[in-house]
Amino acid sequence: MDNGWTSMTGMQVNAGTSADFQPAGSQKLDIARIVPAMGVDQFFVIDPFDLDHATETIKQAIELPGVKVVLARQECVMPARRRGLEVGHIRVIAENCNLCKLCITTTGCMAISLARTRS
Repeated sequence: MDNGWTSMTGMQVNAGTSADFQPAGSQKLDIARIVPAMGVDQFFVIDPFDLDHATETIKQAIELPGVKVVLARQECVMPARRRGLEVGHIRVIAENCNLCKLCITTTGCMAISLARTRS
């Protein structure tokens, strides 16, 4: 996963954060340029917000022989929202939701909440 931030510890910058947010003189380290240099057999970059394509790519990777890497690349929702950007939209299928909160507790993602949002 490449979300551009060290989100689990408070959204600090890291080597993969956009140079726009790095200290002066720093540059972004692009994971997508490093992984192929490590000699993997198959390498894919997906957008996890494009669920259909991401799912198909992961299925394809599972079926291929050798060492595979699937890099899910999309900026973390929290810092993007703080900058006023509209980011990924989810849709809850009401009849499937029993308010068990597994979507929150399993991922630990602070961007997921039970609060009502705009449609």
